[in-house]
This record gives sequence, structure tokens and C-alpha cells, in this order.
Amino acid sequence: MTGRLLERAGMVTGWAARLKGEFPERVGQPDVSGADLGEVARGLLALPESPALPNPLPNPLAWRAMGEVVVGRVEEIWRYPVKSLGGERLARVGIGARGVERDRLWALRGKDGKLGSGKNTRRFRRMSGLLGASARIASDGRTLVRLDNGAEMEAGDPGSAAAFSALVGEELEFTAERAVSHLDDSPVHLVTTSSLAWLSALMPGAAIETRRFRPNLVIGVPAVGRPEESWVGRRLRIGEVHMMIHKLTERCVMTTMEQPGLHFQPSILRMLEEQNSARLGVYATVETPGLCSEGDEVVLLA
Repeated sequence: MTGRLLERAGMVTGWAARLKGEFPERVGQPDVSGADLGEVARGLLALPESPALPNPLPNPLAWRAMGEVVVGRVEEIWRYPVKSLGGERLARVGIGARGVERDRLWALRGKDGKLGSGKNTRRFRRMSGLLGASARIASDGRTLVRLDNGAEMEAGDPGSAAAFSALVGEELEFTAERAVSHLDDSPVHLVTTSSLAWLSALMPGAAIETRRFRPNLVIGVPAVGRPEESWVGRRLRIGEVHMMIHKLTERCVMTTMEQPGLHFQPSILRMLEEQNSARLGVYATVETPGLCSEGDEVVLLA
């Protein structure tokens, strides 16, 4: 009924305007025009019954499954091929149960068996200087590491291990992930532009950049504050990927450390501790793998 009335009415507002914009070939010249809704309604009531449309216009409420809400779009995608090194920004990537394809697949390991990191834990050990280097996946599939002097070499080569050993000041080797995960916590880490803006507003003049927080996905949102915190326990669809947001991300000293273009800034972690128990962003597990691209809608599922 809605579609038939909209095709015959000249006063088009609200959902009708959206339908006219989305389906111009389906909404033709009206049978009735009016100065206001009452005049249009009276004109419609005076018209003879029209035949059923062969393909009725869709119910606007059915355009999305009940309860689905578009909360933003993918603004940035990041991968870190070597743990604790700088990463690479991507336009499109596959995301599976382990997370972003080839994310943190390599790490640097010391003689004590611990992996190089910006913090000390049971599995990891802080190694100074790693954030000054970066890594990327070449078109031929090799993992390439780049030192701050511009020298680039393949991860796992004896020469690259020697170069990083000299950088850090101890004997290191590159190790590919096997039984022990190289991930800090969860497969995928997300943060919203709103959360970064919230922190920036608390710290005028501070360099609050994506690279300090090392997310896989930056979600552009129109909301204010830290909206992703309300997604914990909910599912998202991002491109082809379905994921469960399962916990807040607790920040560490990595957010404060020096890296190219960013100076050492311990006040960032102190502010997060004071304002939000050192948390910013969320972690997710992947339920349905697939491709994710910059610009994809981020849909909060029922």
C-alpha cells in the first residue's frame, strides 16, 4: 500500500523522499499534487483504485534486518607483519579466525626465548628500538623489514637478524609463529575515530595518532566519546567479516614510545589511566572470515 500511495502522491517527504532518490525509475509523475498532506490525501481518496504494481516498492523497514544499525565505516586498515615493528596501511585485506592475514606472523626472539615487544610479560620482553623499524608484505609474498636508515631486507635472512641484533644490542633471531601466538591478546583490535578525538581533546597539542595504538581497524564514526565500548558483547559485520566484540583494550607503554615522527610521550598512558582505567579501543574475535576494505560499512548486528 505504501508504495502505491507514494507513486500517486505529489507531496513526497521523509521515507518517500528516500524512495524517490533510491528508485527514481520506479517513482514516476504523480497523479495528485497538493500544498499540504491533507490536500494530497483528499486527492488520493478521490482517485479510482489503481491496479497492483507488478513489482511493489520495497518496505523501507525491510532494507535492513530488524535491529541492524550502521555505526560507521572502515577508515583505516593496518597490518604489522613483524611484532612490535611499525606496520603498513592497506586498502583491502582478508580477515580470518587468527585475525588480519599475516599480521604479526613474524617476531624477533632473544636468547631467553622471549619475543621482542614494548612491554614485559611472561611471553614478551621489552626491546628498545624496534618501533624505529617497520615491516611490509611485498608483492611476491616476502616479509620485508626496513631499518630507520632505509636499509630493507627479508625477515628471516641471517643478515636481517644480524642487523636487528646490532640495533637492539643483543643476539636476536627472527621466528615465524608456530605453537605460541605472537598476538598480545585477541585476533583483531579496533578503535574509533571518536575515541582518538576524545583523547586528543583531553590532551591539546599531543600527537594522538593511529600508529601509537596499533589497531587493525580504525572505524570512522559520527558519534562522540568512546562508542565502541558499548559494542562489547555485540556482533559487527564489516564487509564480509562477522566478528564478536568481547573486551576493552588495555593500553601499555607502547602508546608512549618514540617512533618515526612521534616522540616519547608518557603523558598519554597517564591520561588514559586517569580517565578510563588505561583502556582505549576494543578486541574482537572472528566468527565469519572474509574480505574487509576501506569504506566498508560497519553494521552493529541484533
